[in-house]
Amino acid sequence: MKRDEIENQLKIMSDFLKMEFLEGLLKKGAGIEEKKFICQKLGELYAGRNMFAEATKNMDKAAEAAIAAREKIDLYLKEIDLAIRAGNYFLVDEILRKIMGLANAAQKLEIKQNVKNFYIKQAEIFEKTGRRGNALKVYEIVAGLADESEKKPIIEKLLFLYDRLGKIREGTLMRERLAKM
Repeated sequence: MKRDEIENQLKIMSDFLKMEFLEGLLKKGAGIEEKKFICQKLGELYAGRNMFAEATKNMDKAAEAAIAAREKIDLYLKEIDLAIRAGNYFLVDEILRKIMGLANAAQKLEIKQNVKNFYIKQAEIFEKTGRRGNALKVYEIVAGLADESEKKPIIEKLLFLYDRLGKIREGTLMRERLAKM
């Protein structure tokens, strides 16, 4: 089945029927372009239903099926965003290694900035929903990724979260670190 035929079929289905239909197409076998399209579409559908682990797997399959380096990088970045939303931070490191092998120096800086932004966005979501422990974990990762010029606001966030969570020792260490900046 060609991409335009698949898109026409998808227009008349609900999300769960789309998922089932696309999974069936994958099992039957598809060409490289169709497989990439199907996996990317499945990733988007699963993400729309907050099924981030499945979305991540499908976005990885789409990235593997992509041929052009820029397209692979874009799909891997989407996979990183989904992995962060799924809370699978170890997978993010693995995907980053794949991307860095494909990227040139300028792209590496852009990728690093995008990944930091994904983490920050997720940490803010955790903060807004009152999940401070999760936000703390994510901000600790961001602190490791941030440049010296970006660290002060992140450390201030960490300090606030340590105080809110009653982590006195960590808060004291963070205050000392902040005073040295």
